[in-house]
Amino acid sequence: MKKRRLAAVVLCAAMVASMTGCNVKTKSDVTSTAAPAADQGPTEADPNAGVEIGEVNLKLLYQSSDESVANVIRDELSKAGINVEMSAASDGATFREQEGNGNFDIAFSSWANPVGTPDYGCRGIWESIGDSNLTGINDPKLDELVKARFVEMFGEPVTNPMGWPVHRLSEYIIFLTSGSRGWSKYFTDAGEIFITIKNVKDCKINLNDVQYVTPPQNAEAKRTKVQEGDLLISITADLGRTGVVSKEIAKCGGYINQHLTCIRLQKEILHPLYIAYYMESEAGKRQFHRKNQAGVKAGLNFDSIKSLTIALPPIEVQNSFVSYVSQIDRQMLTIRQGLDILKMLQKSMMQDYFESRGDGK
Repeated sequence: MKKRRLAAVVLCAAMVASMTGCNVKTKSDVTSTAAPAADQGPTEADPNAGVEIGEVNLKLLYQSSDESVANVIRDELSKAGINVEMSAASDGATFREQEGNGNFDIAFSSWANPVGTPDYGCRGIWESIGDSNLTGINDPKLDELVKARFVEMFGEPVTNPMGWPVHRLSEYIIFLTSGSRGWSKYFTDAGEIFITIKNVKDCKINLNDVQYVTPPQNAEAKRTKVQEGDLLISITADLGRTGVVSKEIAKCGGYINQHLTCIRLQKEILHPLYIAYYMESEAGKRQFHRKNQAGVKAGLNFDSIKSLTIALPPIEVQNSFVSYVSQIDRQMLTIRQGLDILKMLQKSMMQDYFESRGDGK
């Protein structure tokens, strides 16, 4: 199937051209520039000149419940001369399976945005271990940017130079539990999500390598089922890894194993993402280290979790941090998309050139 990469370029260009000013040509544009009129005089060399685009085909993956939106995407791409193969997944589990196998060129899915966390969608896609980072982006500089913003807005958590009041986490916990043991008998290839310690790190939940389960219908399952906005913290082995449950995970159904604790907070006072960043800062890491000193084996109990202390800015300031992160991430996303478009276009054109040379053209 020829020119699939270039088709992706055309699609991305259509999405971000208005924001980036990137002047990437469509199929018709390139075709018209490939053969200038005879009466035209010498013009500046066009890097697209002489490139034959050929038939462009894309496979669009979507859930059947999103068919109306998928039809709009198909119609708009068709206007650009792109043939779209519609691939409808009957349910969320089937969609995730096809998505995980890479059985698509473009995919339409929900935009996760847990509990007033507008930055989550951008972080999930563009950070190195984002749970929606299906393209494999890995840029430590982008990861560090978010942490730098936290210190800029709240000060260094260890010294608390802004003088935020310090409280025990227990004052704002409305629900606290740990996960289940012995769930291997419920493992399946598709179904609901079983979150383990490997999935929780850097204030997010990474679903790139996730285990699915068919949960039992009992009190244990009800107790360990997560809700949107729950804060997860690792309590054994690598202590203090954090993640916040997204709307998408909660909708699909998610359960935790025994190495994680689930904390439900008073969200009108504490933003779970702020607490996640605080706990993964040096101030949080030092607390986890101290509380683990008495034990031979790494581990935290509920009393240890409840006794954790936090600097508590007003919720408006916490929300401002989240909004600021979202704004910057959108700008970074636009810049990165523009760069990716240029790189993909260059690669596709080079491929076209060498293919034509190989055919003796």
